[in-house]
Amino acid sequence: MEKFKDIKVRYRRRFMIAIGLSVLLLFVLTRNAFIPCLAFTDSTGDVGSTIGGVLGTLVAIVAAYLTFIAFLEQYRSNELLSEEQEKSKKDLKIERFESKFYQMLDIYSKDVEAIRCGEFKGKEAFPELLGELKTIYQYLEHENSVFRNKVQHPDAARYKEEKAIYANSADIIDGSKKTKYNTKLAYDLFFYGQPHIDKFETLNKDERQLDMYYYRSLATLKWTVDKSLSYRNETVKLSSGSKEYAAPNPLLKGHNEALGHYYRHLYNLVKYVAEFDDEVISEDDKYEYVKLLRSQMSDSEQLLLYYNAFSDMGRKWRYKHIANDCADEKLKKRKEMCYLSRFRLIKNIPYSSPTFGYTPHYAFHDDIDTWRTEFGKRYFEHDLLYSISDASNGAATD
Repeated sequence: MEKFKDIKVRYRRRFMIAIGLSVLLLFVLTRNAFIPCLAFTDSTGDVGSTIGGVLGTLVAIVAAYLTFIAFLEQYRSNELLSEEQEKSKKDLKIERFESKFYQMLDIYSKDVEAIRCGEFKGKEAFPELLGELKTIYQYLEHENSVFRNKVQHPDAARYKEEKAIYANSADIIDGSKKTKYNTKLAYDLFFYGQPHIDKFETLNKDERQLDMYYYRSLATLKWTVDKSLSYRNETVKLSSGSKEYAAPNPLLKGHNEALGHYYRHLYNLVKYVAEFDDEVISEDDKYEYVKLLRSQMSDSEQLLLYYNAFSDMGRKWRYKHIANDCADEKLKKRKEMCYLSRFRLIKNIPYSSPTFGYTPHYAFHDDIDTWRTEFGKRYFEHDLLYSISDASNGAATD
């Protein structure tokens, strides 16, 4: 509205100047001229005719000028009105975006409160869930060693099944794929539990055989309730050959029902922010919105999100994206990262977290380097304390 007031003031000022000049000319032209050639005579006509001829032209010029000014001011007014309307539309889109974002954030908080693990619930459940996952991983690592010893045993002929599996899966059991394979299988067993056996048909033959071998070993375990023990404190111990163990709650019961809904909603929330119109919400603003989400996630929650993303069911978190329509090369690099890296959703994992298996520092090595070299920022808060060389083949020391 202030801009419209300025237009009215300018228009009034110019009109008054034009009127003033017309009155001044009337006074000047009716005086005796100091210069004879400008005096009114019979040849030039009487004063009235001269004034009419001169002022008529001047008035026509002034009228044309004022008409032009009027059209110009109208054009400017339309531009201002258009800008105000566009700003109002953008503000409305931002308001709608924030309304939905905070609704989804509220649903996320309720999803977290609904998560249970034994006696723990909400935020307190995540360290226990992470400890349970780590227990399964450690058991698989131990079984992996037992499996290898059987194949290499002097009397290995009696281990026909193990030898047949090893012939096709040596790189998984002994080679570079071992850590990655054990990490994924541990999360699959943790997530699906006993029904996980239905998933074997979708895997390739070699992995299916090895999966079944480990699964049968875990499925024979029996447990007794001991509420004094805790997965998070690593007081639950599994050893190969022993069929019984004590724990606050059993392994392989699965967490798909609670965690499945939680991760689907969490992914949709981040996707909603990431894919919103860049003309309305800039990339830096999008980062701030997701940062607000991340600030509500505990360290254990962020670490468990990584292991979910590393598994088959959470692979969308790792998908690279295409941003061909982005002219800014640095911005393009950010937008083409997976969601975990683009918004550094696991940034707050501390150095002391119980990282195990195929670590995020190894999995996101390229993105860690991009954030450091291209944007001058650390992927993790503790990067100054951690070197990628600390992990051999992606495996962290406990």
